[in-house]
Amino acid sequence: ASTKDPPFGLSDHNTVSITPGNRKKSYNAKRAVTVRDMRPSSRQVLGRFLSNIDWLVLENVEDINEKYAFFSNIIIMGMDIIMPAKTIKLHINDAPWMTGHLKHVIKCRQKALKDNCPTQFKFYRNQVNRRRKRV
Repeated sequence: ASTKDPPFGLSDHNTVSITPGNRKKSYNAKRAVTVRDMRPSSRQVLGRFLSNIDWLVLENVEDINEKYAFFSNIIIMGMDIIMPAKTIKLHINDAPWMTGHLKHVIKCRQKALKDNCPTQFKFYRNQVNRRRKRV
């Protein structure tokens, strides 16, 4: 907020007083997202798990709803064992392509810039650009 005051001393110009206003504290809102490890190696392990199951057991179940429940329970059980669900927190303002690993590489790039290490800076700069383009 500013106020207009009378001239100071022999000055012809009015005095302007400025006081800082109250700023709202920035709120870093986060949201929780449940994710699974979907790397090709984990999917291969899940495929091996599912191929080792004796699916003839499903033929003994007559009710279609029970058959579906049995089938989905087997798949969910395999996914929970091999690819357990993890809850991660994301900042709401982050872009969808901004992953935790990309943030880490950016932090390393900035540290190399601050420490005046040109070779490390170039390495991490290239890493950031490659990962950003990959998404």
